[in-house]
Amino acid sequence: MNLINALAPPVLAALMAGMGAHAVFAVLGVLSATAFMVLWQLNRKRSWSTAAD
Repeated sequence: MNLINALAPPVLAALMAGMGAHAVFAVLGVLSATAFMVLWQLNRKRSWSTAAD
């Protein structure tokens, strides 16, 4: 986690300089949506396991 936090600012700055702000916002939007979907799936799995108990 610390490695991700250390690498994110330079990577995002390089992406913004190379491709523009719209590309960075698109990447961040996709990553946020992916994280939301993973959390949603984990929540569904947890509710299934508690219903089985």
